[in-house]
Amino acid sequence: ALVERAQAFSDRLVHAAGTLPGVGVSNIELFIHRGVSRLETSAGVAVEQQSTRVDVEACFLARPETGPSGEHTARLHARRIADIDPQAVAVAYGHAARAIAAAGPAPSVKGPVVLSGEACHDALRLTRSPLSFHASARMVHERTSRHNPAEPVWGDAQLKGEPFDLVSDPVLPFGLDSRPWAATDGTACRAATIVKDGHWAELLGDRRYFHYLGLLDRNVRPTGL
Repeated sequence: ALVERAQAFSDRLVHAAGTLPGVGVSNIELFIHRGVSRLETSAGVAVEQQSTRVDVEACFLARPETGPSGEHTARLHARRIADIDPQAVAVAYGHAARAIAAAGPAPSVKGPVVLSGEACHDALRLTRSPLSFHASARMVHERTSRHNPAEPVWGDAQLKGEPFDLVSDPVLPFGLDSRPWAATDGTACRAATIVKDGHWAELLGDRRYFHYLGLLDRNVRPTGL
């Protein structure tokens, strides 16, 4: 049944791309993983987690009637095939391939930068975000962080637009980086507000660094991540 679901996903992706003028799919690679992680420590911790992961790579080609062709590759990751919408992927990456085909030299621009879509996702993803680096209890302990409780995240720069909140929720069902416990020491994970209204809020970390910072003595539970 899993092979049939993977084939059905690929067929839907190809069909969706074919509805866009001049756009097609060059190739699709789909990988499905299932893993079991178990952590046991001398302190009596014994926890286990089962997880799945789907990795998809699909190359979209745009061939206009005149001029060069354009190519844009989607590299997608999810916990389930059902979490990836073939129609939305085809539209987003198909249009991007057509834009690449029609693009000329990029103009030089100096001013505010607006992040949207995939770029915004990559900038805020907690596994490699500057915000999660500075909100790390370990980085605060090692004095390499500029985290200052209740201070603006952006320093002296004024954040325009709506108030900015950033929440880490590692126990969100089927989240790409979700997990019930920390791989370092088995600390139970929990949700935490890293940024509230544009200001630094909670820290991220396991029991070790929360202990170093005296947070456990103040009854602040570790976040696990």
